Amino acid sequence: MNFIKEEKYSEIIHLIKSSKFSEALNLLSEFKNSYLNDILFNNLIGFVYQNLEDYVNASKHFLDSYKLDNNNFDTNFNIGVLNFKQKKFQEAERIFTKLSKNFSINKDIFYNLGIIKLETNQYGEAKEYFQKALDLDSEFYFAQHHLGECYEKLNSNDLAILHYKKAQLINSQRFNNTLNNLGNIFLKLRNYDLSEEYFLDALQFQGSKKTIYNNLSVLYLETLDAAKAYDCLQKSLNLDGNDCKILSRLISSSLYLNKDINNYKKISEQYRSILSNKGLTKNELKKATVGFKKLKIGFVSADFREHPVGYYLLDFLGQIKKLNCEIYAYSNSKIEDNYTKLIKKEFYKWIDISSLSDEEACSFIRNDGIDILIDMSGHSGDNRLSIFKLKPSSIQISWAAYLASTGLQEIDYIIGDPYVTPIQDAQIYVEKILQLKDIWCCLSTTDIKNINPTELPAIKNGYITFGCFNNILKVNENFINVCSKILLRVQNSRIIFKSPQLLENTNKKRIHKLFENNFIDPSKVILNYDVNRIELLKSYNNIDIALDTFPYSGGTTSFELSWMCVPLLTKKGDRFISKCGESVNYNLGMNDWIAKDEDDYINKAVLFSKDIKKLEIIKKKLVQHSRNTNLFNMNKFAKEFFEQITNIYNSR
Repeated sequence: MNFIKEEKYSEIIHLIKSSKFSEALNLLSEFKNSYLNDILFNNLIGFVYQNLEDYVNASKHFLDSYKLDNNNFDTNFNIGVLNFKQKKFQEAERIFTKLSKNFSINKDIFYNLGIIKLETNQYGEAKEYFQKALDLDSEFYFAQHHLGECYEKLNSNDLAILHYKKAQLINSQRFNNTLNNLGNIFLKLRNYDLSEEYFLDALQFQGSKKTIYNNLSVLYLETLDAAKAYDCLQKSLNLDGNDCKILSRLISSSLYLNKDINNYKKISEQYRSILSNKGLTKNELKKATVGFKKLKIGFVSADFREHPVGYYLLDFLGQIKKLNCEIYAYSNSKIEDNYTKLIKKEFYKWIDISSLSDEEACSFIRNDGIDILIDMSGHSGDNRLSIFKLKPSSIQISWAAYLASTGLQEIDYIIGDPYVTPIQDAQIYVEKILQLKDIWCCLSTTDIKNINPTELPAIKNGYITFGCFNNILKVNENFINVCSKILLRVQNSRIIFKSPQLLENTNKKRIHKLFENNFIDPSKVILNYDVNRIELLKSYNNIDIALDTFPYSGGTTSFELSWMCVPLLTKKGDRFISKCGESVNYNLGMNDWIAKDEDDYINKAVLFSKDIKKLEIIKKKLVQHSRNTNLFNMNKFAKEFFEQITNIYNSR
């Protein structure tokens, strides 16, 4: 303490405790030349540099202190922490282990050893160290909190909750971490009421609120409240306007709401701007080979599995690789299932990019000499749009998985058709429209070829059964109001909803309540979920008429119900995501099943329900020809797809 006047020393300590590290550094720098041989000075200035993330200068001063006295506790402790921050975990562990032998009653040593083990996923050893720290100080909040985290990582939720609650009792500084973690556990356990209570409580405590709002958005999406989810994502973004993942989630969430197209364009442009601000620059492309032998096509996705992406690719890959091309997969997920195994073998090359940086992933793509790179994620979860911002391929395309503009000018084309992306809609998209002749996508059928339609259920039942198997998030209050009007006008009718979210009673109650508000008996609204796709497809044999959602129409479900020969009633939309049903019906020759507005939608549903015999004739016609249409002709689709992308490659 004698190296600086008493009042200066107190001022520096106060600045450090107040996290005013730049000001502390300025004050310490005044004494730099006079106290370079003082251990305390070097430890203090090293600590400040460390918190300013200037690890080079921090290391220099800690080493100067170490040279003065290699047994000094503070010096060795600080060097251990610095190594941890630099992710030199083995060296950090060695230092703290050595300290623990001579300072066995120091709780912070055991706490730091626990943090090292926690960071390196050694949860069993981590909890032992945290427990040792707690044995020395039972009121040690952080040790108690991280002990709860260890049990959570070990899937011991009951013990995790126990220790989190203990931590909260001693949380004198009112940090929000523990309440947030409790909210997450109850979210995983699908106790939504308790989860929401903890998240909202956490917002009243100190600490980052960005993550809490983000977690609340997940909760609200799971409980079918897209508007609240959107609001929370916006609040999260207001706290950190440069978080690409949160903005991407905001963009995808907006699709469930009837947001103005200009609003969508605005937030999409904001996303691209953030990527630019992050210093991402385009990579230099290899010059195209003149007279190439094979077109190299790369696909980027996190969904090469049992997922709509997998359902589209399963047969497509086998067909397109017969043409003059090589196909490459850049997978952004370690999740693999039976579909992954089938899809994987079709690719010329498969690269897992989930652990790679954008620059590393781009390096693989460039080195593979990819001519056309196709995004199959858009703003959906685990996307890698930031790779496309770097432009690792001369031509980049958005296709099938995300039916809206990405907002990235570096993506050259969005693949559509005359119905989902008419040329007059070009101003909606940053990308150029690449129109396929008939339909934007085609469903693989080799895995479902033995699942066949049965007779119209109304013949046996004596009443009409409507159905909607779209993602239940698309079933908004307005859509339920429209469905209610249909049920009230079609005597003795029923409606079936199927969606994964309907496993939860909370969501069932919400849907039933909305129908009850419209005087619909809950017994007329059947809510359930089939555990696998095959059973889901067979369930289409229980409905007479499929009702398409709006403004977010069905995608894969519209293909699947058409395979099962169920007529689809859809409504005209104003953008790709709201026009999918139109494209499906035009390709099926079901033009009169496209309503121009909500009133027309209701009237058509009532009209088509009046004559069961006529409805049976429509069903039989679908049975006769739907499976031979463009929706399922993968050979034709793959050839046209390849021809179109080859044309744009040759004309670049």
